Amino acid sequence: MDLDDAYEQIYGRGTGSWTIRCTFLLALQSMSLALESNVSPFVAGCTAELGITTPVQKANMNSAASLGMLLGTIWLVPLADVVGRWRLLFWSSLGTAAFAFLSAAVQSYYQLLITRALVGFMAAGWPVAVDLLEEYVTPEKRGFLSSMVNVGWSVGAVAINLLAWMVIPSFGWRGLLLFTAIAYSINVLLLLLLVESPRWLLSMGRHQEAMDAIAFVANANGTVVPCTRLKAISDEASPLSASYTKSFMQVFQGMASLLSVENARMTLCVWGVWAAWNMAYQSVVIIDDTLLGASHGSCSFNYGSIAILSTSEILGAVLIMPLVDRKDLGWWGGRLGMQAIPYVIAAAASALCGFQVLSVPFWAFLTRAAMSGGSGCSVLHLPELYKTKCRATGTSAANLFGMLGAIAAPYAVYSGTDGEFLRSCLLVSLVLLIATALLVGIPEKAQAHLDGKEDTGKHEI
Repeated sequence: MDLDDAYEQIYGRGTGSWTIRCTFLLALQSMSLALESNVSPFVAGCTAELGITTPVQKANMNSAASLGMLLGTIWLVPLADVVGRWRLLFWSSLGTAAFAFLSAAVQSYYQLLITRALVGFMAAGWPVAVDLLEEYVTPEKRGFLSSMVNVGWSVGAVAINLLAWMVIPSFGWRGLLLFTAIAYSINVLLLLLLVESPRWLLSMGRHQEAMDAIAFVANANGTVVPCTRLKAISDEASPLSASYTKSFMQVFQGMASLLSVENARMTLCVWGVWAAWNMAYQSVVIIDDTLLGASHGSCSFNYGSIAILSTSEILGAVLIMPLVDRKDLGWWGGRLGMQAIPYVIAAAASALCGFQVLSVPFWAFLTRAAMSGGSGCSVLHLPELYKTKCRATGTSAANLFGMLGAIAAPYAVYSGTDGEFLRSCLLVSLVLLIATALLVGIPEKAQAHLDGKEDTGKHEI
């Protein structure tokens, strides 16, 4: 039986508990990462005791985790295509939690930079959570359920501001890092309730393990496996080599395939979109926390205004959900429409925010809401663009370019003075318009099967 057909029967006959479990736990993974990613502006503003006082030092502090994530994207994430989705996600999450605890105990500026970079390196495995969820479910459910991972991120983006509000005044920045580390540790334990992707196991030719995994899914869903054997995936690979070096050779071969004649145009456009939206998102978070939400003095923030602005991320994530699977609406729905429309709205709102037309907080709120919706759709769209054999490699390569954008963002924002708020907002607007233009080279994949069973083509602008 085809794996998608098996999934449909398991979900049709079962209780739905597996769908709830995997979606909720992988949304928690995204929420935990949002806590770690959005903690940097607070840490940068509260570590004068370690000598972090200049704009360059604060930019370094904000970029440290992104630099680590870039390196992790190169050396860590692609291994999900050769060692497994779940295994990579579990061990990288465990490493993230360990280094997060260590960063709360450092005694110098450079120790903090190094430990936060190591947190980013291990946390680079986050795209695998989206890969794993999309390989667990059928095409009809994939867009909606993957959007829940984006909602998880948005909840984390709000929670870090509320957590900072409660923790920093009493326990300082070390207490905040400690709380985020505890959250990641809980997430690691919950990952034990999941199983390796049956789709990945099939792509590696490990049929019995794939049957065991699908049996785990069926049991969790309160039903039984509807077949005794699963149909092989067309791009089935040889079993994993025991050699670590050979595993990396497989990774580099996968990287080369991303720039093959059939994939090159799409891949280059994807890389551009990811570099742009990551730069825009990191810039918006820093602008909100330091230019709009800062108070006078070291480690002093207008926590209330920051928290209110961050709730826009939940709104944006929720608003795209009804339309993200509507490929029948053309550019008003589907994967491409739910990136293009939010990015254009965010670009316009950011420009109006910079020119201080009407209410600045209103335009800042709208910018962040639209950014959340568009970037969340970019995240769920990405795994659909590549086949199972090189899916993690494709997502990690895009994330690499995304981290380049994220690293550049703090230097772009902190390089200006308070009088250059307009420049920062116009930069956000420009990169979002670039992202929108690049979408023309990326195919629409709403409700398409992950391994080429059907091809919906692409829209024209």
